[in-house]
Amino acid sequence: LELWPGALAPERFGLEGERPLAVLHLAAASRNKGIDPAKTLPTLHWLHRQGYRIACTGLAADAPTYEGLRSASGLPLANLAGRMALEELPGLLQRANLLLSLDSAPIHMAAAVGTPSIVGVYGATNERQWAPWDPVGRIRFEPVYLSLPCRPCHAKECATNQCREGLSAGQVLAAVQRILPGPEAIGGLPVLTAEP
Repeated sequence: LELWPGALAPERFGLEGERPLAVLHLAAASRNKGIDPAKTLPTLHWLHRQGYRIACTGLAADAPTYEGLRSASGLPLANLAGRMALEELPGLLQRANLLLSLDSAPIHMAAAVGTPSIVGVYGATNERQWAPWDPVGRIRFEPVYLSLPCRPCHAKECATNQCREGLSAGQVLAAVQRILPGPEAIGGLPVLTAEP
């Protein structure tokens, strides 16, 4: 796989400027990897208060999910689902300070282009097996998962989906807060505490 990270025109998507950028990717080929998008709302609000622009990626079929998040949050999310070509994604990820993603290909693309902070949400899948490859230690990676006796799991159907349903919005937010660098690393922006 060859990645050409320079292929993105940020102004095409309203992403030009110096503010830090977070990318949200809630799409995956397997529906068994998904979480309730509302579990990202506290994180999106926190990132916005920190001064981050937030871009959402996926296929055109994922666009309504992000429109729902934009409506529920009242935040100016850049919904790029279905609006950018696959070859533009590495360029976006290279400019990003943070990727928050389900266990999906963008995690590995972000590692390949050097996105400095990656939070991966792992439901049934193995966070060690599917962690981003980083042999030189240049990225910070934080997996979000529940320690359950039944995971990792490869079942196509599950009676409880506890590995996904049990993940909380607070776990996602805590992972993002743990992984992001101090304000000096992102242009001197103040770090604010999360609202209860």
